[in-house]
Amino acid sequence: MQIFSCLFSACGVPDDTGKKMGVSGTDSATGTTEQIELQTTEGSPGKGKGKGKRHKLKKLLPKRKNHKQSPVTPTPAPPATSLPTAPPPPVVVLSFEENLEQHWIAEAGQQLAELEERLFGQDDIRDARELQEQVDKLENDYEKLYLHIWLMVENSFSLSADEKEGLQSASLCILQEEERDQRWKVETQRVPPFWRPRKCRKHFSNLLWKKVERRMENIIDEGEADGLSTSVKRDICRMGRRLQRDLLSVVRSVKTCYPPEFDICNVYARLYHAAFSLRLQKIADFVLDDDDCCYLLCWVHNLYPNDILKHEELEADINTSPLTCLLPEQIINQLEDQYLSHKESRVKTWILTTLENEEEGWAKAALPVKNDGCYHSEIAIDVIQFIDGVGREVKAISDNMHRVLKERLMPELQNFLQSYKRFLEEVMKGKQENCTAVVKANLPSIKLLRDYVQGNSEFFQEETEKHCLSLITEMESCAYAYLAGLMHEDLKLQYRALVTQAWLKDSETMMVNLVQQINSHLMGYRDLQTPCLQELVRRLHVEVVTEYTKRLLRKRLKLKDEKQQKEAANQVCFDSVSLQRLFSDHGSEEHWLGNLLQRVAEVLRLQDPSSVQLEIATLVNDYPDLSERHVGHLLYLKPTLPSKAIKDIRRSVLEYGGSLGDGQGRPFFSKVTLKTF
Repeated sequence: MQIFSCLFSACGVPDDTGKKMGVSGTDSATGTTEQIELQTTEGSPGKGKGKGKRHKLKKLLPKRKNHKQSPVTPTPAPPATSLPTAPPPPVVVLSFEENLEQHWIAEAGQQLAELEERLFGQDDIRDARELQEQVDKLENDYEKLYLHIWLMVENSFSLSADEKEGLQSASLCILQEEERDQRWKVETQRVPPFWRPRKCRKHFSNLLWKKVERRMENIIDEGEADGLSTSVKRDICRMGRRLQRDLLSVVRSVKTCYPPEFDICNVYARLYHAAFSLRLQKIADFVLDDDDCCYLLCWVHNLYPNDILKHEELEADINTSPLTCLLPEQIINQLEDQYLSHKESRVKTWILTTLENEEEGWAKAALPVKNDGCYHSEIAIDVIQFIDGVGREVKAISDNMHRVLKERLMPELQNFLQSYKRFLEEVMKGKQENCTAVVKANLPSIKLLRDYVQGNSEFFQEETEKHCLSLITEMESCAYAYLAGLMHEDLKLQYRALVTQAWLKDSETMMVNLVQQINSHLMGYRDLQTPCLQELVRRLHVEVVTEYTKRLLRKRLKLKDEKQQKEAANQVCFDSVSLQRLFSDHGSEEHWLGNLLQRVAEVLRLQDPSSVQLEIATLVNDYPDLSERHVGHLLYLKPTLPSKAIKDIRRSVLEYGGSLGDGQGRPFFSKVTLKTF
């Protein structure tokens, strides 16, 4: 049997498709020749004994203009008195071939079904040879019918309006054939034709699959991928765009040619998904370069699920939930690892090169560039841009890949910070003239790196984040200490003169000189960027007041009587105001430091032991790190207090400390290191 011999060939319709056809035979009882006309209307007159049956899907067929499938009952003659009327139009009964020629495939199928019923519907007593000829002819006609069905399906995307009616008729014919298969399946009284079941629906599905495969393989270059750099990219792009265009054709046009039972939009979507997946797997089997690997992953993770499947026209008709990832998980993992390893290696190389350039500039004694009058380094900006730039590329592919990449890059950032810290330590040990400028230029970079680490904590493992922040804190502290040390080194002589007998005699002159020198140094820090300058001024303010307090408590001064104690208190107040005004003018907001020295001066001024004890208790509560040793050194300046009162005050500090406070005190005296009392 040759029924499906040409289903998937590229041949045209057979030559005898358009000829008129009938099946003739000799009645075995009468010996006369019987002409069996192929009709679709039940009760149509014919020369054979059997009657055609109306198919139950006949009502779904489209109405045809100017043609009828059965003769119309003649209208009775009008009365003699009526005016003559025009005769009714002649009844046109189309043959099987004529129905095929008009693309009325369901009607043609119905004709064959009726003939099938007549040939296999009763115990035929006709000549066996004659019957076999009729059966062979019917089988051949079925082959013609199926060929027309497959041609309609094959050309679904390029049919004219009339041909679309033919596709609609072909889809109905497929359902009719399926129904006839089921009827013969449950038949118990008759032997079915040897070609039943035909499994027309299954062959239809196979034909669609072959058609989709060919369309995804044989794609005409329409220039849409010309801008892509490699053949792999162009192939992937063309397949993706072909898939999208064809699915849009299905939902816009083809779906109207199929009954709902076909669920044709989802059928096509699943087939195109499978075909695209197979083609991408073949591409992935080759060793792809990193650029092609990136493009393939972009289609798998982004363009296909988002741009194509979520197209507003497709979403309304296609259920995307069964359309899983285009590639197996194992292949995706291999591609992702290849791509991420490549990106990780590039970032590592870029970071290393950036640090080498910074080291080279310092070694050549070159001054850093200035931006708005402030020293500036691009090292942190470059490192962050390298990491985030690659991150943005990967995020365009997949959010999950972006997270994985950032997590893989954070240890690389940690390694960079370790190398960066060693570089800055070498700079601060150096004797070159550009060392200070290099430190000033890199302080903003250190701050920027801290902000970046804190802002990306979700991508760090806990220990890695702690280590990175620790490295940054060490670099920051060393850099500020280095710059502050430049000033403190010049002020050593002025510091030594504080809180001495000479200071007691002329503290105002000493303080004026000290303030002038500090101001000169602070002006020299103006080439620091503003946030770093403010932080340096704040630290210097704390350090200068700390140094002043240390000098006050070093027991280098004896205040023998109440007068000297009050004079010293006044001078401490003057110094406090002078220092506070100086640092406030340069942007320090540590106003509490001026108040602290005022409180220490108040202890010197008071003479009543209980008042002194109360003031010290208040100090301890406000500054909980004020130790018994600090109190002892402070009371050394008040030899007029009774020994018992001094012991009571020190004992109370040991017993209660800051327990009476509200827990809002700030540390300060722990910075004031003293010798053992």
